[in-house]
Amino acid sequence: MTYGTHATMMIKENVNIKVMQERLWHSKSSTTLDIYTHILSSMQRIVVDKLDEMFECDFYCDSNELRIAGGLSK
Repeated sequence: MTYGTHATMMIKENVNIKVMQERLWHSKSSTTLDIYTHILSSMQRIVVDKLDEMFECDFYCDSNELRIAGGLSK
């Protein structure tokens, strides 16, 4: 297994950056972040999509409760 594959797997499993640094034999965690930033940035879209889903549900659920309780229209 390559270092890149190993790092990618750890990132996807949300392994702590300090643990990754030690396993990849980097002297500083900033080195690990500098090298694997491209993987982290590609994961941003996933986070944004998940947050959108959470906020849409919260807004929709809250709006429905208000509509039912207060008679608000759509």
